[in-house]
Amino acid sequence: CVNLVKSKVVLLPCREYDEEKIYMLLKQGLDFLGGVETLIPKDAKILLKPNLLKKAEVEKAVITHPVVVGVFAGILRESGYENIVLADSCGHGTTKQVIQGTGMDTYLEKYQIPAIDYTKGVRVENPDGVQAKEFILPKELLEAECVISLSKMKTHALERITGAVKNSYGFVYGKNKAIGHTKYPSADSFARMLIDLNQYVKPRLYIMDGITAMEGNGPGSGDPVAMNMILMSTDPVALDSVFARLVYLKPEMVPTNYHGEKMGLGTWKEEEI
Repeated sequence: CVNLVKSKVVLLPCREYDEEKIYMLLKQGLDFLGGVETLIPKDAKILLKPNLLKKAEVEKAVITHPVVVGVFAGILRESGYENIVLADSCGHGTTKQVIQGTGMDTYLEKYQIPAIDYTKGVRVENPDGVQAKEFILPKELLEAECVISLSKMKTHALERITGAVKNSYGFVYGKNKAIGHTKYPSADSFARMLIDLNQYVKPRLYIMDGITAMEGNGPGSGDPVAMNMILMSTDPVALDSVFARLVYLKPEMVPTNYHGEKMGLGTWKEEEI
């Protein structure tokens, strides 16, 4: 009998965007996963990657909530992490434009963490890729040594849900994101490309803001819905499959879960989580 090391997913119940409560919960979640020091090397260049799809009111649940991002950034700072930036390759606009006035900008100023706009795309070879043999990734992302994904719990027109795995699409530089939808037109090919991308960039930690989620016409035009939770894991497939189960969706019906397990990124199987 093979002794399987199970993937850990931390589910933290939380009803509102209350700074103190979220601080306690994120600290607790990090401890459950082995502690911040074991997850993130002390002297690493860290890049925080929230979901910044487009400029939108925070209440509309289009972007990762500023309190979740801000509080997590604060925890890193108080734990002695020095080299931190925040960036996303947004669907519309730049990182600085999307976060302006959301409150995320205020947190970043408070903790002296620069929000950076990606300036240049670099073509990288991905010979081990199943679907994508190359990517065009931002120079600044490639300079980071440790990436932390801060996703938003949402429905998705193509992939059914967008969570931890799909958040990584914001690693693709600029207009190449739009090209990717043409290059990988089916839900399956797009999902396999996303798995390749996660395996190339290797985020160290995935945190999902599901306090207010989006249902309906996601990822940009759906309706906010209370899900009252934060999820955390180092396995994005396991995290997304817990999200799927919470919304009564068979995890294997989500292409990123199905291919993610097949391609070795993580597991959606209940007995392995």
